[in-house]
Amino acid sequence: MEIRLDNLTGSEIIELLNEHLSDMAQVSPQESCHALDIDGLRKPDITFWSNWNGSDLAGCGALKELDDHHAEIKSMRTADAYLRKGVAS
Repeated sequence: MEIRLDNLTGSEIIELLNEHLSDMAQVSPQESCHALDIDGLRKPDITFWSNWNGSDLAGCGALKELDDHHAEIKSMRTADAYLRKGVAS
């Protein structure tokens, strides 16, 4: 597995994030769904990584800097084919 900084322009990552937003909307009450869309994840205070197994996208995650000492994890997602295989660890 290789973790890369990601600029959120590849079709694989866009598809995974759209799947993430769709799933969140189906299982979470609207007032509890705080997932950011792609434009939200492209903001300068957010660092976004993708996790690759060769040419396969295995997952992703982002960190939003709140201040010099605090951050918030954003949009963690594991691709279905990699569930329960340690991608999130």
